[in-house]
Order: sequence, then structure tokens, then C-alpha cells
Amino acid sequence: MPRKTAEQKKQEQEAAALAQRIEEAIADLPFSPEHDATDPRAFGNLPEPVQAGIAESIFRDFRLLGKSGADCRKKYGGTDDATDGTEVGLSGKRRRIVLRAFGFGAGVARSYDAYADGQPRIGSAHARTHGALAQQRAADAAAAQAQAQADAASLPECRKALRDAGEPVPSVRKGDEKPLRAAYAALLLSRSAQVA
Repeated sequence: MPRKTAEQKKQEQEAAALAQRIEEAIADLPFSPEHDATDPRAFGNLPEPVQAGIAESIFRDFRLLGKSGADCRKKYGGTDDATDGTEVGLSGKRRRIVLRAFGFGAGVARSYDAYADGQPRIGSAHARTHGALAQQRAADAAAAQAQAQADAASLPECRKALRDAGEPVPSVRKGDEKPLRAAYAALLLSRSAQVA
């Protein structure tokens, strides 16, 4: 068996020291609600390699060992009391932020990133449907649907529909179909607005 070089020994010692520092940081409950913002034991004040080690430990506990959210809150924050709806210690939201920040996004369920239909999960369904930007989102979705239908339609279909509606029919020059398809998409969009 070959001997270890001084560099290899040094790397092993540094790795062991980092592992020890990570264990100590976990024992100090880095997500404890009792730590204030300036406490050196708080997660945000720890060195980045230690934060990354804690994130790896959270990933291992939560996803690989199958511990519950309450178990993780207790281990890393000292409390599992999240029944009152407040964000205490290592809440689920905080856990997802930490896991994503340190490259363990695979430990976050896909349902937290997108809904079943593929829409990004930003805000509530009520806000998307009735919020301040709801009309703009609906208009954008209708425009995208009209453009998709126009792109799927044949050129003769586009021309016929525009002629039947009494709209001007843009010509296709040098193979550029964009003006014709844009006019057809605008026609489809105006028809859908009339129906609504």
C-alpha cells in the first residue's frame, strides 16, 4: 500500500476538522428561534463550508433517511412546534430554501416548484385567478393560445379565415409567413374576446 503524501494527510485532516465543525454546529441548533441575527451559532453567520455541510446533513436526514419535517425541526432548531402556523426554526419553507441554495434541490418535492399542469408555483391560485395581474395573465395566455393555433394552421386556412372576416390578407414574401400568421392570430384573439 503506497504511503500518503503530506498533501493527502493535510486534506484528510482538513476534512476531519470540517466534519467536526459541522457536527458542533448542528449540536448548537443553527436554526433555533432563540438565536438572534448576530449570534455566531445562527445558520446565516456560519462559514459557507459549514452551511453546505449542514445542508447536506438536512438532505440526508430528510430525503435519504426519511425523517419527518418535525424531526428535522427538532434536530436543527431545537423545537418541533410549528402547529400555530408561524415559521419556527427549520420550517419547510426554510428547509427548501437551504436545500436549493446548496445544490440539493432534488430534495425538494416537485409540487413545490410547479403545479400539476406545469405552471410555476408562484403565489396562490386565488391570486393568479383574481389578483392584480390576473387579467394580464389571462390575456397573455389567450394570446399564446391564438399564436399556437395560428402556427399550427395551414396558409390556405389562414387566408380563408381572414378573407371571410373581411380583414386584409398579408402576402407571404420570400417565404416569410410571420405577417400572415400574426394577422390570423390577431383574428383568433379578437374572436375569443368576443365570445368571452
